[in-house]
Amino acid sequence: MALRSAKLNACREQLVLLAPEPIVRAGDEAFTALRELRDAVGQGSDLNSPDYQQILKRYQAALKGLRNDMRADPGSPALDDDVTF
Repeated sequence: MALRSAKLNACREQLVLLAPEPIVRAGDEAFTALRELRDAVGQGSDLNSPDYQQILKRYQAALKGLRNDMRADPGSPALDDDVTF
């Protein structure tokens, strides 16, 4: 439900339609990892469980790669640090 309410599928489709292929691939990797996180939580994974933490690390790495690929496309330098919210 959270992915639907956040309209991530629409954002993903925009990315596929407008972005260069490396960014599309990086976006798909981040989207897939986010869905895995959703599924793990839906199946009752504890936020401190090794399984959840492994998926979270994969998502964070994929998101960092997407950010840096998007910054590289217009020629902006990669971020040195992780961005967290």
